Amino acid sequence: MRHQEEVLLVQFKREINVSSLPATVKTVAPGSLKRTVGTFRDANRDGRGVTSAACKRVKRLLERAIGFLEYLEDDLADGNVLHRVREFYRSIPHERFEALEERTTNIVGLKQKIARRRNEKARRSRAERWEVLDGELVEVPSVESLRSVGRKLDLCVAKCDWVACDYHSRLRDGESKFYTWALDGSVCCLLEVDVATRCVLETSAKSNGEVSLSRRQALAILRALDATADDIEPFAEVGAFSPYLGRRKSDACLDLVANGLEYRVRAFADPRQVVVRNPRRNRTLGWSLFERNARPTGALPEWCRVGGSINGLSLGEFATLLQRVDVAQMLEAVLA
Repeated sequence: MRHQEEVLLVQFKREINVSSLPATVKTVAPGSLKRTVGTFRDANRDGRGVTSAACKRVKRLLERAIGFLEYLEDDLADGNVLHRVREFYRSIPHERFEALEERTTNIVGLKQKIARRRNEKARRSRAERWEVLDGELVEVPSVESLRSVGRKLDLCVAKCDWVACDYHSRLRDGESKFYTWALDGSVCCLLEVDVATRCVLETSAKSNGEVSLSRRQALAILRALDATADDIEPFAEVGAFSPYLGRRKSDACLDLVANGLEYRVRAFADPRQVVVRNPRRNRTLGWSLFERNARPTGALPEWCRVGGSINGLSLGEFATLLQRVDVAQMLEAVLA
């Protein structure tokens, strides 16, 4: 028998003697377990000795047998699990290795199921909720709640297939948080936020349709979540970029990087003016002055137009435009 297994058997004998199990179990279990392990090892030998797979199974069984002893002393232990653990120790003298292994596997699965249920109850009790402008932002605290939201919005998270299980495991493991955005009491969309980076990973409206947000709503949602969504289409389309999130009173200026160059975009309320400036060269590159009902100076290519005209663009919309087009080509057309 390998030295590591001998050490585990000695540890098992020492710890079971100080456990709360009956004296007969304490006396019989260590020797019986040693014989059961030895029989299993002898039945799984090849020309080179005991197979590595058998050694791993023996090691796992012994570690679980030791670990369950600690669970017996836990004041918060689940009664159903405790019953199965005590049955496992009583069965050691009477069952083969495979049967004992199956018992430990069932116990581990039950413990994990109960732990997940407790975690979901704890998350549900501290689920966050915000009144945001004319809507409500609510945390989805559990997998059960996430599936319920999925059924309302006809999303894949309502199912139990491998795609949905990815979302369920991220919520269960605390990697992601999910939130619903509701207007007039009706859930409009589901948002997933990465806990570590505080970035929005995905947004989904009913039947995976497009999420529709105003720029004011988008910024308010991101501020409430303390998150960013620069690469998520419903937020980028309305110019809800991270540099704006600290500007609650005035969105007058934005520094951003577009196509490898740094730009500063500034808007003035009256007359309506947007200026593009390259801070590296310390000069204004000349985006023209325009008003809501005036023609902009310079010829703009068709791909640079929003709704057929750039008149009346908000600063956020203009910033979105800079993120998506070739800025050098656009400025060349404007300054021509």
